[in-house]
Amino acid sequence: MRQPPLLLLLTIALGLSQQAYAAAPEATQAISDETRQNALKSANWKEMQSVDLELRDYGLSPRELRFKTGQPYRLIITNNGSHSHYFNAPEFLQNVAARKAEVKNQVEVKAPFFSAFELARRGGSVELYFIPLNKGSYRMNCHLEGKVHEGVQGAVIIE
Repeated sequence: MRQPPLLLLLTIALGLSQQAYAAAPEATQAISDETRQNALKSANWKEMQSVDLELRDYGLSPRELRFKTGQPYRLIITNNGSHSHYFNAPEFLQNVAARKAEVKNQVEVKAPFFSAFELARRGGSVELYFIPLNKGSYRMNCHLEGKVHEGVQGAVIIE
């Protein structure tokens, strides 16, 4: 019998904490819930674009993600490594309006923003539905035991 991704669920729940605001660059101002909701309501989700991100042992692909403000996206993050991997990008994630994060046929989480996702096993994936709001360049990485995992880092750019 297949077990539900409990570790992923716990990580998503923990990622909802207010700590993500503390990680933001000083130049970035917090986005209000009203701004996020207005962006989500006015978006044309039929125009949504899908982007894939693969997490691997000692790498990720692609190393750079580019998004346009106001455009709806589905970011599909997949773990193809031999152990747990994190998608850690709190500054980027707080500069988007998140519609939901979903593990297909298992769970859907709705929250104003997320700070990180942990994919607990090989083949695990999560889909993030969002709209970029603030232009900027943000770091993404996999962190293990409080430090950036060697070689597993890149950039997310909102144009």
